[in-house]
Amino acid sequence: MNRAKKTACTTGPKVLFAHGYPRPTLNVRRASGFDVSVTHVGDTAHVKVYIDQALDSNEATDLANALLDRVEEAYVQNAGYFAPQLQHKPVDLVIAKLSSGSDGSGGAYHWGCDLTSGGTLYCDADFSDPVTTLGLFIAELDEAFQGDPSNPNQGWGCGYSNGEAHSRVAAFLASGGPHGSLAPYTTGPSWDQAGRPDWVTTTELTDRNSISTGCGMIFIDWLFSLGYSFSQITRAAADNLAGVYEELTGKTTAWDDFVAALANVQIDDDDPFHSYGNAAAGGVGSNGQLAIDVAKKTVTLPRGWTVVSHT
Repeated sequence: MNRAKKTACTTGPKVLFAHGYPRPTLNVRRASGFDVSVTHVGDTAHVKVYIDQALDSNEATDLANALLDRVEEAYVQNAGYFAPQLQHKPVDLVIAKLSSGSDGSGGAYHWGCDLTSGGTLYCDADFSDPVTTLGLFIAELDEAFQGDPSNPNQGWGCGYSNGEAHSRVAAFLASGGPHGSLAPYTTGPSWDQAGRPDWVTTTELTDRNSISTGCGMIFIDWLFSLGYSFSQITRAAADNLAGVYEELTGKTTAWDDFVAALANVQIDDDDPFHSYGNAAAGGVGSNGQLAIDVAKKTVTLPRGWTVVSHT
């Protein structure tokens, strides 16, 4: 089988930005250790929260306080997708001014592919929706988890297309799904419009191509449709998505099976299989085949199941 092995970390910042929006502005690191002048707002067990002094102080403080009520649970949930050996090291969340309108469109970034060198996470403020900034935080945190030496599930490439897809899925799960607060960060249609090239058997060594990232997003959505939880997918880490599929199924036919599953499937978002309801750790139901489509407000039951109504 294609066992996972540690991939080399690319140099430079690891950036998340919405397709069609400008990249976030990266600043020179200051003597304080931060890229911007910050004010410390508060801490949870694993997250220290700061605000960029370039932001409106009152709005930024309100946003920080709203996030302090959410980031700890989100941190623990994201860490739980990985194997128990992953060390839960504290990180710094800097709510930053990465977009002129502080609307979340400026994305997020961090330095380094581990919790030590990459444990300071710069996330654009969204004053109208704290969940946007929460999702951006999880996207960057997930990448730091991916490459941390304590993580036994090596293979998700922080800074590569497979790792970028993984981090965006994690962010979706923390922010309302593909149609939630991070919907502008959808990449699947870019892959579809490019002719659906194969980024399953090959991993692109960049996190900045919406086409290869989009392929990864749709592939993971397909794995959800097969009944695999995000925890199972995460722990099947490999250097490419075909390897993940082989770890899960024992099959070496990932690309052919994926193409066959996509026949007559229209890709308008990152959830064409409508399977994010299967993503919860441990799966849903006894066989993991319960599918919840939040957008369509439908539930698909496994064969043999019945609905019992309680009034």
